[in-house]
Amino acid sequence: MKKQIFFIIVLVLLQIANCLVPTHSFAQTIAAAGYHAIVICNDNTVMTWGYNYYGELGNETNTDSNVPVEVSYLTDIIAVAGGEAQSLAIKQDGTAWAWGDNSFGQLGIGDNTNSNFPVQVSGLSEVVIIAGGRFHSIALRNDSTVWAWGMNYYGQFGNGTNT
Repeated sequence: MKKQIFFIIVLVLLQIANCLVPTHSFAQTIAAAGYHAIVICNDNTVMTWGYNYYGELGNETNTDSNVPVEVSYLTDIIAVAGGEAQSLAIKQDGTAWAWGDNSFGQLGIGDNTNSNFPVQVSGLSEVVIIAGGRFHSIALRNDSTVWAWGMNYYGQFGNGTNT
């Protein structure tokens, strides 16, 4: 029984590694989010699947998908992350990109408008790591500074405030 379960798990992982789409090469990075998943393929494009009410799949729709869909306009991606209902990515040039729910400003674009396609995070460059929380996002720059945006009601920013 354990060998059968192991085989099934390996088979599922191999399907994910192939991005489940024959036109894309193997996956190099994956991330889980609230109700969706994010994959960077070896050609540095991004695919997502799952819940899409806020546009977190980034394919210019708000339609859920149980198969991978390509994220619009994103190339040269080196890292991805997911929050509750937002998706995040870092391009090779160090810029940060976000899409999905923006109710609390977690996309970092200066307003609270949701986006079903990637938008560049305002005023942020030289990003090396990015992460998403329930209603906030954070990034580490190559100068070791940490940047946070979105909801800070419980001190998620770590700056001594709750605003």
